[in-house]
Amino acid sequence: MQELIFDLLKIAIPGLIIYVTVDSLLRRHFQNEAGIRATKAKEDQRGTLLPIQLQAYERLMLYLERIAPENLFPRLHEPGIPVGALHMQVIASIQQEFEHNLSQKLYVTEEAWKATLQAKDDMTAMYQAAFKKMPQTGGVADYIQETQNLMEEFGVHPTQLAALVLKDQLNGLFR
Repeated sequence: MQELIFDLLKIAIPGLIIYVTVDSLLRRHFQNEAGIRATKAKEDQRGTLLPIQLQAYERLMLYLERIAPENLFPRLHEPGIPVGALHMQVIASIQQEFEHNLSQKLYVTEEAWKATLQAKDDMTAMYQAAFKKMPQTGGVADYIQETQNLMEEFGVHPTQLAALVLKDQLNGLFR
């Protein structure tokens, strides 16, 4: 009887050792394979997502350029346009272009989006303040001049500040 138990142990112990060893090796192998697949999937996703992210940053930079007074007034000003109508076009243009770029929020960082939104709000407030501050009988030239005066008071242009944040966040994609 003891001999039978001893013979069974001679077979069972090496079998158990082989089982534990193979199990351990296979687990490590499958974990490594899963890690490699996950890394490859991330690289593939990054390769697909990166061009979209770059385009989103580019579109937001373009938006910031388009709402700056030096670009917005020449684009919207028409000879003989009443100052009130120009002001309404300025505010509407800022909002419409913002809405057109709203989906870019999906592809940029939270900080980049907040900077863009802050620039939009600051520029809208600045155009509103310039319109209210100009003389009652003022014309388009007065509106543009008040806008320039307020821009000088700002010191650093709100769209330039946002552009710096966008550039910093964009550089973060490559770190």
